[in-house]
Amino acid sequence: MTYNHSNTTIGHKGCGLTSLSMSLNCAGVPNDPGVLNDFLNAHGGYYGTGVDWGPATKNAGGEGLKFHAIRSSSADDLAAALCQSKCGVIVGVNVSSKGVPCGLDKNGQQTQCHFVLVTGQQNGRFTIADPAGQSSFLDGPPYNSSFVTRGWVGDPAGEISELDLAVPDAELSITNQSGQQASTAPQTGGAPSAIPQSFAFVDSLADDVNW
Repeated sequence: MTYNHSNTTIGHKGCGLTSLSMSLNCAGVPNDPGVLNDFLNAHGGYYGTGVDWGPATKNAGGEGLKFHAIRSSSADDLAAALCQSKCGVIVGVNVSSKGVPCGLDKNGQQTQCHFVLVTGQQNGRFTIADPAGQSSFLDGPPYNSSFVTRGWVGDPAGEISELDLAVPDAELSITNQSGQQASTAPQTGGAPSAIPQSFAFVDSLADDVNW
């Protein structure tokens, strides 16, 4: 099936879409990647070739669900997010030297852009639902614990409003009245933002796993 009004398919670039689809199913929103793709095309939830996680979750969940964003490459932070989430945590894998789940690694080799859903822990290992079917564990090949979190789908705590900005092929920096900043400038690990409850990250799907 055609992915997001593009010239390619869900099978080629739909790993983020499929990971979100699994999370939404768990949260009580019946769908499959094809159904969700059609819905997001009609109601919003994409930017460029990527999934706009917050609006996509809000629109598909009928404003009864929220995407709780988190940006970290820490196993402890991932474990903490799993404790909060009933439906797994979406992470980008094959992280580049700039902390992006697509790009060049520290050896200058191109990494494959890919997202998976971390579903829990088993004997100290993170289990995953992998849209490409390449692994059942985050620390197994080909991912080898190289990840950066994106967030999880769940009930909103209090108010559900949010401001989402998506900018193609540019770095974005926002400064609030207190001088705190959120920035998409390349960083590794942790939340690249001093603004409370804000997260900035770079996603790219120049070439997803093709199977």
